[in-house]
Amino acid sequence: MVVVGGGLAAARTCQELRAAGFTGPLTMLAGEARAPYDRPPLSKPTSETGSDEVAVELGVDWAKLDVDIRLDTPAVALQAATDGPLIATAGGDRYEAAAVIAATGADPLLPDGWLTGDEAALRGSVLTLRTFDDRRLLDARLADPAVAAVTVAGGSWLGMEIATLARPWVDSVQLVEQAAWLLPLLPPEVGRAVGDWLPAAGIRLDLGVAITAVADGGDRLAVSAGVGSWQTDLLVAAVGVRPATGWLVGSGVRLSPRTGAVKVNPKLAASVPGVFAVGDVAERWSPRYSCWLPGGHWQDALDAPVVVARSVLEWLARPAVGSGPRAATFNRSRSAVGGYDAVPYFWSVVLGRTLQWTGFLSNYRVAQMIVRGDPSGSQWTMCWLDEDDGLAAVLACDRPRDAMGARRLQAADPAGAPRMAPARLSDPAVALRDAAIGGGR
Repeated sequence: MVVVGGGLAAARTCQELRAAGFTGPLTMLAGEARAPYDRPPLSKPTSETGSDEVAVELGVDWAKLDVDIRLDTPAVALQAATDGPLIATAGGDRYEAAAVIAATGADPLLPDGWLTGDEAALRGSVLTLRTFDDRRLLDARLADPAVAAVTVAGGSWLGMEIATLARPWVDSVQLVEQAAWLLPLLPPEVGRAVGDWLPAAGIRLDLGVAITAVADGGDRLAVSAGVGSWQTDLLVAAVGVRPATGWLVGSGVRLSPRTGAVKVNPKLAASVPGVFAVGDVAERWSPRYSCWLPGGHWQDALDAPVVVARSVLEWLARPAVGSGPRAATFNRSRSAVGGYDAVPYFWSVVLGRTLQWTGFLSNYRVAQMIVRGDPSGSQWTMCWLDEDDGLAAVLACDRPRDAMGARRLQAADPAGAPRMAPARLSDPAVALRDAAIGGGR
């Protein structure tokens, strides 16, 4: 068995394979030189002790788990074969496997055409944040007395977190977002509700500004946009990620033409037999919502490996061919497994406020929005109901009981949208679960 990747999804997959009864050889091909660690702390502020403080190890005893972990060994190609997939690495090694689980995560985007001039010279001042080494470089640049102004490109959760992280270190932090509101993948009401947080913390916010070029301006960077230009000492791009599937191009594995993610069924199996995918790299079919959902959230990386491990063992339980990798050792007593169809859930902490989203909103324009509390205050919840008063999505700001109540109700509903009583839902004094028709218990 080969798990390709070195993040949370890869580590959890190894743990779940062993827990589900797989006792054969298990190899992890990790692209980074570090053992798997938790990524969310990378964008959170720390004290002056620096980047070592954010290296949150996962606490996995790899020797006890009996995993042959190969660090700094990225996969570069996959080839389908009769007896199981073949993986080639950057170092020229080849691995033959009974099954392969892709958990290579995603790579940060830097828009084409942004960097003009000597790209190598610009790279030290135009950063992204995805790995521990990225954070270490960011810390070093923020601590440099010559860096007085920072521009953050992208009003996503990550962009807001980076701006928050940078503010105590430099004189000027500017966040630029090309959309008309922050968090542009969510309804505009959300962006408007959080829009005052950054200026109140001394962070300049420029909306509707699209960066077109970043050039070496001498001692500083010269940033151009449709509304003009300015100079900054450091630019951090948080404009999105792309699933890390370059090593799968030409393998026959079906990739999303839109995102490049691996298309998987509810059991997280890809189009090539013996290949599975989990975490940020996957795009899963959801029977609950009858659509494709990205796997790009921490909760999926934590939970989906339970299903992918059992799906792999179910695959291995088919009659083996010959004496190659397919004749692996595993517990055959496991019954058939169901698919992974979790309700999307993610969270972020921005300027001391915890934001939790649960649900799937296909079109906010036709949904009825109900607000619990005052969005200009410190605690509030936004709810979106579909045409049948079903609770499609919830965003809670420092109201964890609302978020967890909604999450439980949605998980228990086959369509992920339990029917609610709008009048009761609008009353923040009523527990969200008690606004469900039938009590939601």
